[in-house]
Amino acid sequence: WNVKADVVTFSTLIKACVEVGDCAGAMEVFSHLKASRVRPDAKLYSSLVRALQAGKQWDRLADLVVEMEGSGVRRDRVLFNTVLSALAKGGRTDLQEIVFESMLQ
Repeated sequence: WNVKADVVTFSTLIKACVEVGDCAGAMEVFSHLKASRVRPDAKLYSSLVRALQAGKQWDRLADLVVEMEGSGVRRDRVLFNTVLSALAKGGRTDLQEIVFESMLQ
């Protein structure tokens, strides 16, 4: 096919993993994205948050939140709400407060 994967390609693969409950697969796709030097966007991060939430991977979700903060990705309301909801479901109110405060800035 000779087609180079872009953020849409990786997002589609991650969403497919989320749909079948494959948290590990979603994170593997994310690793490939980083190795390919493709820059993630807010939609991709939202899908990863959903994958980690479904897999009850709260510590990995916390790490992802920190990574997002330093990534320079333009975060939107959907991403913030997805993160806040996932953190609430995981009982991570400590991170929920931090994310909320950063949203107000």
